[in-house]
Amino acid sequence: MDLPSIKTAISSTKAAVGLLKEIISLNKNSEIKQKIIELQNVMLELQAGMLEMQEEYQKNNAENEPVNDWEKVIKAYELEQVSNGVFLYASKGEKNKHYICPNCYEERQKSIIQKQGDTYSCVRCKNTIFLNE
Repeated sequence: MDLPSIKTAISSTKAAVGLLKEIISLNKNSEIKQKIIELQNVMLELQAGMLEMQEEYQKNNAENEPVNDWEKVIKAYELEQVSNGVFLYASKGEKNKHYICPNCYEERQKSIIQKQGDTYSCVRCKNTIFLNE
């Protein structure tokens, strides 16, 4: 949410409260109608400000969702040396241990690489990693 939207909403709310206090203190019917019209305008401004804040909030959540999903993915992996000078991202834990491609990882993609003899190959980016044993 941006600060101007929040300030507008707060300012409009304060204005609405002030107008309500004035309405209560009025005695003449025409003055009351005029203040009610002013109050309606302030309430419309408040509503517009709140809708703008809601849209901004939803936009920020949508933008951050892929980041949050990727953060969950990378927490399940750690960099591991599989041979001399060769590092891969390995799944944490012993059950169903596997590796993901470091190139794809840098692109925020999870691609499980396959071991083929003394090499690892990524099916997504076709990266081949040779083991130095």
